[in-house]
Amino acid sequence: MANLADMNNSPSLPEPPPSDTTGQHSAPAHNVKTPVLLWAQRRDRLLITVALSDPCDPQVSISPTHLSVACATPAGERYRTCIELLREVEPEKSHWVATPRGIQLSILKKAVSSGSPRCERAKHYWWERLQKQEGKPWCV
Repeated sequence: MANLADMNNSPSLPEPPPSDTTGQHSAPAHNVKTPVLLWAQRRDRLLITVALSDPCDPQVSISPTHLSVACATPAGERYRTCIELLREVEPEKSHWVATPRGIQLSILKKAVSSGSPRCERAKHYWWERLQKQEGKPWCV
């Protein structure tokens, strides 16, 4: 039986990727993964969880029509996603927090006025999906 060093010198096998000082293989700089998003909604807000263990240096950007999340893990893996939301939200009234189990966002839906001056109460509609894109993406 050949040992691992003999197999690595074999011309028919490709060279292993470079490893860092911990012995783990380092990922290329362009290798960014897409995190899994879990979402729920209430009448007036979206509750989104980016499911990652121990996110490091999270960067969250919420605009009226887009949500962008980028972060890394202690193992050096990088994650990033940007989605176009189905309807508009209120970024200034939304907030997020990084926890050991992921990044949790509470995003306020933009109220839609009823058009009637007699009815001052704004309506919030239930969203049939999170993204503007039709169909169910694999990461949500």
